[in-house]
Amino acid sequence: IPARLNPIDSHPEFIDNGRWVYADLECGRASDGYKKGKLILTYDGQSLSDDPEYELRFTISKLDNGFPVRLNFSDKEGKEGSVTWKSTFASGILLEEGTYLLTTGTRLPDGNVLPNLTVFNVVSGWELKITLKFR
Repeated sequence: IPARLNPIDSHPEFIDNGRWVYADLECGRASDGYKKGKLILTYDGQSLSDDPEYELRFTISKLDNGFPVRLNFSDKEGKEGSVTWKSTFASGILLEEGTYLLTTGTRLPDGNVLPNLTVFNVVSGWELKITLKFR
């Protein structure tokens, strides 16, 4: 049975009738997925660049028992910075219900970073818009 760890949130999944299905290891059963909500990131396109790169300019982490676990959005080659705001986040992504942390950063010429942290909740069936803010 083909199986994998979901490339975004590392949850175990397996193929069932041609699609990836969430494997609930605690209950010993499969489900069609998680309770998900939609996150749309908006951006003014002028603060930093016209298309900020994920992992280089911003990240999204799910809070797990109070600790942030960074979500992995990478292209087929897995190159850092290859996923951008326009390519992935402008039209929205589905995320498992829960609490998340959006981190943005601007590196100064002296090497210091000006961070911006936004904590938000994803609710199943809801759409949430958050603006990428760079200091």
